[in-house]
Amino acid sequence: MPFNIEESVGFTTNRTAKLLKKEMAGRLKTLELTPEQWTLLNVIGEHGAISQADLVRKTFKDRSVISRVLGILLNKGLARKYVNPADKRVYLVKISAKGKKKWEAAMPLAVQFNKDMKKCLTEHETEELIRLLNKITECIA
Repeated sequence: MPFNIEESVGFTTNRTAKLLKKEMAGRLKTLELTPEQWTLLNVIGEHGAISQADLVRKTFKDRSVISRVLGILLNKGLARKYVNPADKRVYLVKISAKGKKKWEAAMPLAVQFNKDMKKCLTEHETEELIRLLNKITECIA
């Protein structure tokens, strides 16, 4: 049986993810944020103080990517890094006041982006898509 890339789950989800990322990048451009920066800023904003190891786990991004993007957020003044008082070997990252303003400005864009993408599907199809993608994730994680 020959391999048809158009019927490949990996190829199809990767293609879709790249298109979604490109669309989101266009929307975030006005805020001078990339999708990677938005992802980290959002996770940091949601969790208050968080370690880099937890950022890796929550975003499924490589440690080197987290380190690079976090460096950009720190340089832009959108986040702060400090030593964890409970474990001096660990640094925690927290959103700054400037970062909170940027996070709040980006949130409506992210919410609208999600709504716009869901317009392509019925509510049932959206729920089913999320369920199936989570099932694949659980299977391979």
